[in-house]
Amino acid sequence: MKILTLIVFTLFLIEFSMGQINDTTAQNSSDTIVTSVPQFPGGMKNFHAYFSDYFEDPGIGAEGTTYVAFKVLADGKIDSVRIYKSLGPEYDDAIMELFKYMPKWIPGEENGSKEAYYYTIPIIFKLD
Repeated sequence: MKILTLIVFTLFLIEFSMGQINDTTAQNSSDTIVTSVPQFPGGMKNFHAYFSDYFEDPGIGAEGTTYVAFKVLADGKIDSVRIYKSLGPEYDDAIMELFKYMPKWIPGEENGSKEAYYYTIPIIFKLD
């Protein structure tokens, strides 16, 4: 029997494949100092565990990559979640449900103040 495996790329891919630009960076990027980027509580290991523990496989056997774009607000809440390159509405609904109840992130800081950041995370679904 085939089992769905969920793979979420590590921080390396997140930092290089996403726009981690906040609202003010576009206005004044020459003097912006990013002190820290937002983090899931406990880091990427806990982010992977969260997905593994709470993702409900819709059972349609799709394989491929979907992209989840979202904003980490200055208070750590997740906002503006969007799915790009959908694998189907069943997967979209399951992913949106995870982000709806996701714990607050540790917010990013820029020039000493907490700021909102945009993220896009690739998620790969493979059948084993």
